[in-house]
Amino acid sequence: MVNYSHPLLLRTLPPYSYESILWFRTLQEFQYRSVIFIYTNNIEGETTLSNFRSTIFQSHKAYGQKSLEITELILLQPYKKNFTDELQSILGKDTRVILLAASSDVASRVYRAAQHLGLFDDSWVWLVSEEALVAGETPQGTLSWKISKLTSDTQLNLKDAIAVVDKGLHNYLSSGNSLDFENLPSFCSTSLPVHPSNSWYSSVLYKNTEITGDTGYVSFNKEGSRLCVNYDLINIATNASEVVVGSYTCSYNASASDVQRNLSIADSEIVWPGKSTIKPAGVKFSKHLRVVTIQETPFVYAEKLKPGEECNSTQLNDMTNNASMKCPKYLDNGTVLEFCCHGYLIDMMDMLRINMSVTFSLHLVADGNYGVLLQVSNSSSKSEWNGMMGELLSGKADMIVAPLTIDPERAEYVDFTKPFKFLGTTILIKENTKVSSLGSFLQPFQSTLWFLVVVSVHVIALVLYLLDRFSPFGQLQLARVTDSEDSLSLSTAVWFAWGVLLNSGIGEGTPKSFSARVLGMVWAGFAMIIVASYTANLAAFLVLDKPEATISGIDDPRLRNPTENFKFATVKHSAIELYFKRQVEFTTMYRTMQNDNKDTVEEAIAAVENGDLHAFIWDSPRLRYEATKSCDLVTAGDLFGRSSYGIAFKKNSHWTERFSHKILSYHEVGKMERYDTKWILNSSAAANCDDGSTSPATLGLKNMAGVFIMVAVGIGVGFIMLMTEILYSKYQGEKEKQNDIAKKAVARWKRYVQRRRALRKTWALIKDINDSEVITENERQRIRAYLEGSSCKTKSMSPSQSKLSPAAVTPSKLASMTQKTTSKNGNLSPASHEDQREFPRHEVVDMPGNDSVDMPARATSVLPPNFYNDETVKHNPIYSETD
Repeated sequence: MVNYSHPLLLRTLPPYSYESILWFRTLQEFQYRSVIFIYTNNIEGETTLSNFRSTIFQSHKAYGQKSLEITELILLQPYKKNFTDELQSILGKDTRVILLAASSDVASRVYRAAQHLGLFDDSWVWLVSEEALVAGETPQGTLSWKISKLTSDTQLNLKDAIAVVDKGLHNYLSSGNSLDFENLPSFCSTSLPVHPSNSWYSSVLYKNTEITGDTGYVSFNKEGSRLCVNYDLINIATNASEVVVGSYTCSYNASASDVQRNLSIADSEIVWPGKSTIKPAGVKFSKHLRVVTIQETPFVYAEKLKPGEECNSTQLNDMTNNASMKCPKYLDNGTVLEFCCHGYLIDMMDMLRINMSVTFSLHLVADGNYGVLLQVSNSSSKSEWNGMMGELLSGKADMIVAPLTIDPERAEYVDFTKPFKFLGTTILIKENTKVSSLGSFLQPFQSTLWFLVVVSVHVIALVLYLLDRFSPFGQLQLARVTDSEDSLSLSTAVWFAWGVLLNSGIGEGTPKSFSARVLGMVWAGFAMIIVASYTANLAAFLVLDKPEATISGIDDPRLRNPTENFKFATVKHSAIELYFKRQVEFTTMYRTMQNDNKDTVEEAIAAVENGDLHAFIWDSPRLRYEATKSCDLVTAGDLFGRSSYGIAFKKNSHWTERFSHKILSYHEVGKMERYDTKWILNSSAAANCDDGSTSPATLGLKNMAGVFIMVAVGIGVGFIMLMTEILYSKYQGEKEKQNDIAKKAVARWKRYVQRRRALRKTWALIKDINDSEVITENERQRIRAYLEGSSCKTKSMSPSQSKLSPAAVTPSKLASMTQKTTSKNGNLSPASHEDQREFPRHEVVDMPGNDSVDMPARATSVLPPNFYNDETVKHNPIYSETD
């Protein structure tokens, strides 16, 4: 029990011990879990300690868990000059948060000893009472709650004190009470009064007196201490000046009839001991941390090491170098697989190692899972975490550095730092590439239209041919008149129709009649429209047309109302799977894809590429990376399920805040953005894909292959037709040669027959000459000599000339023949008279010596009377000129 020597003392300011409540609130705000309490051996010190312990106990009782613990109590004797020995024991403790409740002179000696022992470096936290704050040599970084300037004003407090007495007496008398001045204690009394709570003053002044005065809302507890006071949190800055970095306000809300208390602290403005702007952890911690991660491109690449091979760990001096760390995998059967890791997070860890002066030992999670809460058995309600979450909670790791999604389920068991990567969920699909077939150049028109165009060409050609043929002014009629060969044939008309359609030059074979030319002009207009329409549609099909994504986003009907032919999935035991599981609107999707979910991201991406999966739902950074690396993969739709990646620690870890501050600083200076550019957007594995979103697609061979094949087919058909023409020409040549041979044989046979006939006629003439009595012997000899050796020729003469030609009989042949037919007496042997009637009617035989014998004049009486009138003689071939 505290003894009071001033029974009529009215305090409108609280005692220093009241700061213990603010200390507790401040430590909760900073999330410190243990403290070292230093106090002096006096009433204020003991009261402050008592109030602080009472506050901790009430919090534990209210919330069911102990949120703060006093790990060390140090009692200081005010008479001592040096407190080095007392503070020496602090160095061996893990706790680094110190509360000091001491007078100003004792506090000055404590500060000197603490600075001598190095207790004011960047790992310590000092929170001192207002009385200790006013010491002359308060070190930089010290924190203290101080009554606000307005509340501590003396004149204002005096006015409020008078108002409290006035209202208290007024309330006391208005209740029907009276003052008994005889029983009031004397001001000069030296006797100690009873406790104020049992005194008359308590009932008059403290119990029912509340005012809103000049210093704020004034009320008292049962001990007479003021309850509602405004405080400022003072921080001793680098220049030893007092800087307000927080406040505690207490005000009365008349409408709610309640007192409102508000605590606010600007953490970022506090300068901690050692001139650090990062809040100290509050405990002594090891500089070495065990880190568990998972292989996840592009955040962590894991390459298996060969026996005896070392991981080439390079210090990250700039953004172009790649840091690497050894990351073994410890399997449950005791096997250790050696890996070397590098990537986005390895670079970030190496930067943290340099900036925070810590070391890491990295290993890969054994089961390859991120972590999900699984039921141990069907008969038990107990659940355990697997994956990286399980290793962290079981003590196998101190932290998780991986693309681990911050979600409510995990946040109940671990603490996350500020996000190092903001993201969303998206969908990866295989690009629905528009395959260009060989007939892609035919796509502008439907097959029906193509058929009609081809038919129209030949119909127009036929009509042109008919119009030009039957027109009086057509090519055919002009050809008959002018004996020209340029008449419009059916093949020429077909050539003309195709030439107009394909816009090729037509030099010959154009129609001449006006009716055909009118039709030709109409056909030219038709061709122009068809060609223009084809050209426009060809550009749309081959250049501007882009394949649409098969999935429009998470609201696509094929996802919301899935069918058996459409498969989509995510990764088992991942945050994405939990997201779909807990969202009511995605219940159908979750049930559908549950059986198709893959064990790893790599397996799911391979399934999309192979066509086994139509869509893969996963975090946007990884899928954007995959879409950048492969031209066949694209992300579909907008991001949904916004989330973020963070580093995970155990609950209440002192590392969480330190790493959070460092990650935030990396965001501010743009380091995280450079990591995104390096590892995700501009990865060395990025494919050189055409971006169809900024420009039309360019045509390639696959788009126009059909045209080239058509040309090649045309060339081939041309060569085939050439070979056909050559073979046909040879066949015709052989046939013509045979015909020529036959003609020559017939002609030779005819000449042979004609000569035989001429010989017979000649012998008949000789016979007539031999038998003629009119011809003298001398003339007969001359004729005989002529026939036997003369080179005279017979000529076909007109009847008026009466020239005789003996059928081109050569003297040698005639001589050989006459030798066989000459009689013994030298006369020519008479020939058969069967050819006498065929002998020429008027002939003159040219004799040697330019003489001639007029056969009609001398042989008329001896030749048959009807010889010269025989029609066969007139038309005999011997009358024609022969050689």
